[in-house]
Amino acid sequence: MKKNSIFFRFFIYFIIFTLILVGTIWFSQVFFLPEYYQSKKVEIIESSVLTIDEMIQKEELSDNTLNLITDISERLNGRITIFDFQGKVVLYEGSQGMMRETRITKEEIQKLSEEKFIVYKTNAIRGSNEFLAALAQGDKYIYLVLTPYQAIEDAISIAQNFYLFILAGGILIALLLAYIFAGKISKPLLELNELAGDIASLDFSGKWKYKRSDEIGQLGYSLNEVSVNLERSLKDLQNELEKEKNLDKLRKNFVSRVSHELQTPIAIINGHIEALNDEVFQSEEERNEYLKIIEKETTKMSNLIKDLLDLTQLESGTFKIKKENINYSELVENKLNSFKILFNEKQIQVSKDIFMEDILLNIDSYRIEQVLNNLIQNAINNTNNEGKIILKISEKGKFIRTEVFNEGKNIPETILPHIWEPFFKGEEKKGTGIGLAIVKNIIILHEGNAGAENLKDGVLFYFNIPK
Repeated sequence: MKKNSIFFRFFIYFIIFTLILVGTIWFSQVFFLPEYYQSKKVEIIESSVLTIDEMIQKEELSDNTLNLITDISERLNGRITIFDFQGKVVLYEGSQGMMRETRITKEEIQKLSEEKFIVYKTNAIRGSNEFLAALAQGDKYIYLVLTPYQAIEDAISIAQNFYLFILAGGILIALLLAYIFAGKISKPLLELNELAGDIASLDFSGKWKYKRSDEIGQLGYSLNEVSVNLERSLKDLQNELEKEKNLDKLRKNFVSRVSHELQTPIAIINGHIEALNDEVFQSEEERNEYLKIIEKETTKMSNLIKDLLDLTQLESGTFKIKKENINYSELVENKLNSFKILFNEKQIQVSKDIFMEDILLNIDSYRIEQVLNNLIQNAINNTNNEGKIILKISEKGKFIRTEVFNEGKNIPETILPHIWEPFFKGEEKKGTGIGLAIVKNIIILHEGNAGAENLKDGVLFYFNIPK
C-alpha cells in the first residue's frame, strides 16, 4: 500500500475519524457519565417523592399508599423515611440497614423550607457504604430517600469496562470498514485518473462504464464527453489540415495549369498579331479569321480571370447576393436556348421536365444563371456526340430541385466527393477546376445544397434552393 495513494489516505482518514469518535464517546463516559447518571437518579427520586406525596394527599397512609411506598423503595433499592414537620418519624420502608439519617434536625427542616429539595451523600452507621440521600418537603410531610451510591458507581464502572471491549471491537470493525470503504471510493477515482491519463495521451478508446449518479459518476460522464469531443475535434483538425495540405497542393498545380493555359492563348495572340503586322495574310477573309482567333483567345483568358475573381469573392465570407423575385422557369428556358449552337454541334438530344409553367423564386438571378451555365456546360463537355442531356425541375419539401443529367462515363467514386473543391480537376484534366466550386458557393449563399451522383448510364448533378 503506497503512502501517497488515495486508498492509503482514505484508509488513514477513516481510522482517525473512528478513533476520534470512539475516544470522544469514551471521554464523555469517563468524565460526564457519573454526573449524568446521578442527575437522572435524582430526577427519579424527585418524581417518586412527588408521586408518594400526591397519593398521601388523596388517601393519607392507606394500604394503597403503603404498597406504593414499598414498590418505589424496592425499585430504588433503598429506603424511604417519612417525617412530620417537627422531625418525628411517621413511617419508614426499605431493605437497607440502620443509617445515620433516622432523624432530621431543626436546621435541616429550616433549610428544607427554603430549598424544598436537598441532595447529599452519607454513610451507614456500620461499614463504609456510601448512600445518595435526597430530602424533600411535601404538602404534609418531609421525605428522606436513601439509595446506595455504590450501586451507581458499580454500574458506571461496569459500563466503562464493557466499553473497553466495545472500543477494541469498534477499532477492528473500523479497520475492516475502512479497508472496504477506502477501496470502494478510491477504485473509481483511480480508474478516472487512468482514463484521464489515456485522454492526455490521446488514447480515446477507454470510457467510464459505471452507472453512478453521484459526483464521481458525473465526473466520469464528463470525462466521456471530453473524450468524445476531443477525439472529434482532433479528427476534424486532422481533416482540415489534410484538406489544407491538399488545397495548397491543388493551388500550386492550379497556378501551374493556369500559367500554362494563359501562355497558350498569349502565344497564339502574339503570333497572330505579328502575322497581322507583317501582313502575311493573303486575303481580307484570312485577315478576319486571324482577328476572330485573337478575339476567341482573349475571351478565354477573360473568362478564366473572371472565374478566379468570382471564386475569390464567394469564398471570402463577406460576399452578399442580391435577391429578387423572378420567374425561374423562364430563366431556365432562356439559358437552354443560349446553348442551342453547342447542342447542335455535338448533335446532343436535350429534353426538359419542369413541373409547372411559372416558378417564382426569390434568388440572385445573375448567380443562379451562372450555376446553370456551369452545370450545362459541364454536361456538354462530358456528353458524347449524339448523347442525351435531361434537365428536370421538381418540388422537394421546402426546396425547388434542379437536376442536370448527361449520358457518359461515370465519375470514379474516389473522386466524386472532391469535385466541388476549388482547383480540383478529374482524371481527364478538363477545365480549370473552378466552375463546380463556384456552383457550390453560390448555392450555399442561397441556403441550399448541391450534389452529384453516378447513375447507370451517366452522371446526375443537382442543386436545391428554398422556395
